[in-house]
Amino acid sequence: MISTPVRVLFGLTILTSVADQIPLHNTRWVEDESWYGDAGKTLMVEGRLRLSSFPPNDTFSQVDTRPPAMSAALALSFKFFGVGIWQARLPSYVARTGAIVVTFLLGVRYAGSLGGLLAAALLLSDNYLFVAGRTVRPEAVETFLMILTLWLYHQARDRKSLLFVFLASLAAATAMAFHVAGVAVALSLGLLLLLELRSSAWKSARAWCFALTIVAALGSFALWIRSDPDHYAAYRALYAARASVPYSEKINQEMNRYEDYLGLGNQRFPLPIKIPVRAHIAIAILASFLILWRLDRTAGLDLAVCVAVNILWWTFLVNKTARYFSVGAPLFALVLALAGVALLRKATWPRTTACALALLVLSQLAGNALLLYSFRNADYREVAQQLRAAIPADKSAYGITTFWLALNDRKYYSYDRAPFGYAISALKPDYLILNDRVMLHGSGYGTDDFKALREQSNEFAQGSALLMAKIPNPFYGPLEVYHVCYSDSGVRHCAKTE
Repeated sequence: MISTPVRVLFGLTILTSVADQIPLHNTRWVEDESWYGDAGKTLMVEGRLRLSSFPPNDTFSQVDTRPPAMSAALALSFKFFGVGIWQARLPSYVARTGAIVVTFLLGVRYAGSLGGLLAAALLLSDNYLFVAGRTVRPEAVETFLMILTLWLYHQARDRKSLLFVFLASLAAATAMAFHVAGVAVALSLGLLLLLELRSSAWKSARAWCFALTIVAALGSFALWIRSDPDHYAAYRALYAARASVPYSEKINQEMNRYEDYLGLGNQRFPLPIKIPVRAHIAIAILASFLILWRLDRTAGLDLAVCVAVNILWWTFLVNKTARYFSVGAPLFALVLALAGVALLRKATWPRTTACALALLVLSQLAGNALLLYSFRNADYREVAQQLRAAIPADKSAYGITTFWLALNDRKYYSYDRAPFGYAISALKPDYLILNDRVMLHGSGYGTDDFKALREQSNEFAQGSALLMAKIPNPFYGPLEVYHVCYSDSGVRHCAKTE
């Protein structure tokens, strides 16, 4: 039974998890968010999965064969609440809070009320889940489904319940429907069942329930992919190149993920000094696993299995982003909380343990505050209003994917998928949005990968287009909006009255 003071403290934690998403909620809209937002809105409007901002010769323009659940969640949010920033981020907002609730429940199961509160507080402060909750990507949902699957599995194990195994398997299958990283959720559940049932697994109804549910989910996806030639071609275009990358190369690139996690080499948010500002968190997690191995081996093994499976699965993925650590955040929070409770109950260094836990929470809260402060000038709504004022409603535009949401009611072409020469000759956009941060500095991985497009588009604009607006922004870049006019013979100079 959870006492009233614990319920009050937990309620305050949940209110905090909602409230800390409100400040500067219109800031830092990035490219990936428009990728998912475009797919969600197009699904709502057209009833099919594709990206409307991609050119006709791109397979994504015909069909989007990424796991479809994220697009479906966004389509529902847009349908009920309209198209906008907070509406697009709503699934992530809700999923982050849901993950904190389930982590609390699991912490209570493992170590009582104190374990639940500590785990919830540690997860509330986690930097990666904080960012995931404010971003239109599947990681926050994956995090929720990861910890929900683990909680449902424990319900099934405690009650020997076939129903809860089915629910856990369904949660794992849903995780796969949101992102390929969700495969690790299903693998984790399968391995936990195998370790529990051992040699009797092959004749266990619970094991067969899990296997059949996952096979049905994968089979449904396979049937969808093979439903017509366009789907299969798009699937091959998306996954074939990634699958062809040698595993040895993927392993070598894993260091990027861990450098980011420690704060040494962050690709998207370079710190002013290169020191491992998050090293104390990694050390605390490793130490907590060792403590649990000695003091609470059963709980430690459950969590270690899930962490290990996720880490191993990530090595197969081409994207080496550290953002996937949000999926492991509830597991890390539980490990830290359970180790802390075990030490406190043994009266082993109680003050040191309490101070260490407080340091972990406060340092990450400070990191979240730093992130908000750093992006205080990245107000997307303000830039969107200026772009909409510069580009008439009945005209098309060509720019980085980032600005799709700002102009989602106009025809918009993403330059990161449409070469400039092709755009001018075939797509004929009426307006160009040039010199954004991606065009000027690259995609954020240390490579100036849009140099050729930047030089070509600026040279064209200076000689053949009319400058309509300058929209400077510290985050999005010194934007310039140009009007392009066309004639039967090609491009012509626009008159200022056009």
